[in-house]
Amino acid sequence: MAHSASGSRKRCIAIHQNAEEFKATKESHNTACRKLVQMIDESANTTSQETFFSHGAMRGFNH
Repeated sequence: MAHSASGSRKRCIAIHQNAEEFKATKESHNTACRKLVQMIDESANTTSQETFFSHGAMRGFNH
């Protein structure tokens, strides 16, 4: 799990560092982030907001 999260974080950073790519992928990237949060939310039975801020892989990204 940690390895997967690390890979996702690296991908996020790469997208955010490339402005043109970020513009092109922002909508799908944000959708993927929301889906991940929703999945965690459903499994943890907490609010999406709490899950978003407590999930390590999401820290540092402002969506």
